[in-house]
Amino acid sequence: GRLLPGEFIGMAEEMGVIVPIGRWVLKRACEQLGRWQRELGRPDLFITVNVSPLQLRDEGLIADVERVILTSGIRPGCLTLEVTESVVLDSEHSTAILQRLHEIGVRIALDDFGTGYATLTNLIRVPLNMIKVDRSFVSGLTGDSRHAALVENLLQIAQSLDLVPVAEGIEEPDQRTRLVELGCRLGQGFLVGFPS
Repeated sequence: GRLLPGEFIGMAEEMGVIVPIGRWVLKRACEQLGRWQRELGRPDLFITVNVSPLQLRDEGLIADVERVILTSGIRPGCLTLEVTESVVLDSEHSTAILQRLHEIGVRIALDDFGTGYATLTNLIRVPLNMIKVDRSFVSGLTGDSRHAALVENLLQIAQSLDLVPVAEGIEEPDQRTRLVELGCRLGQGFLVGFPS
């Protein structure tokens, strides 16, 4: 049956199989994006793929990304790789790999922004294009003025650093309305669509 990522990612990392799984996901996602772009005549469509911290330590990641971009026929800017905040603090090696991917033209998104790992210094040091405001802030957005103030400040930080903000965990129409009022134009969550 269907398993959600939280049910198997940790085990896959512990078993040492997350790198080949991640490579397969990257390949399949980019192939599908290439098909959609061609079939729909929409070369502007893009896709986001999560990358495990263990994948960022794998020396073959850059070659994998370059190969899949070439074979799928997509432009590098149509691929966003999503990394967790802990990766920002992980090592200079991870930062160097992110820098090389950014130079290729791949976009980099920081997931779960605001949950405590990243500092503003790290936001400047790491080549980011996008930050994803954590669902824990979005969930209390309409009922707690402190949540709204925090989300507003996170969105202002994104704007001041020329980063695209994405709100995670949008489940209620009021949350979406408030995010739009605060200037957030991209979001994800059960209100937008269930994982398939």
